[in-house]
Amino acid sequence: MLEEIKKISSEFFEKMWIKLDSLEVIQEWENIFFLRISTQDSGLLIWNHWTVFEAIQSILRLIFTKKFGKTFRFHFEINDYVHNKDEKLFAFINREIARAKETGRNMKLPKFSAYERKKIHDYVWTLNDDEIMTESRWEKEERRLYIILKKNIRDNYTKTKIKLEIDIDWDDI
Repeated sequence: MLEEIKKISSEFFEKMWIKLDSLEVIQEWENIFFLRISTQDSGLLIWNHWTVFEAIQSILRLIFTKKFGKTFRFHFEINDYVHNKDEKLFAFINREIARAKETGRNMKLPKFSAYERKKIHDYVWTLNDDEIMTESRWEKEERRLYIILKKNIRDNYTKTKIKLEIDIDWDDI
């Protein structure tokens, strides 16, 4: 199956006129695959804030689901772009955690996609820091992630109260 996925993926990019320097397919789990490509045309694949990147992931997932008759999930990497972006994201989160601890205030983070919020939740959980946690609040486009200091939470057996904060930024104005 790996060779067939590699062959179909290679043909897919060839038909898009994307010249691949290398294509690697790794099976991470039963129906979860990691596609790592190297190309000089990475700008075309990442263009416009990930819209093309995410569309390609969706199209490949649909192609393989139809081809093999079962649902697939793909993690996609182009020239280590995702890895480098994650490193920058986690460095930013580390700075915000330090700032929260320094000020004693919960931190409201900028808007992130659902995928990025999940990555941040998972990353903070792996830190295993007893002083902090993350929480998503609001709905749809207004959904925001907060870094919460556990000392700011008081449990009254039935409700969790969070210290009131006023955080006005350009998005609020």
